[in-house]
Amino acid sequence: MKTYDEIVDFHGHSCPGLALGFRVSLRALTECKGRSEDEELVAIV
Repeated sequence: MKTYDEIVDFHGHSCPGLALGFRVSLRALTECKGRSEDEELVAIV
């Protein structure tokens, strides 16, 4: 799993939307019991 700093580097800057999206995605992974080993997770927001 990527760290917030890695996500900021990829995105180009830190902003409220990035922080919110990062936290929501972490919560979703927790609620969904993580990722399946044989499937790729794709989200279009």
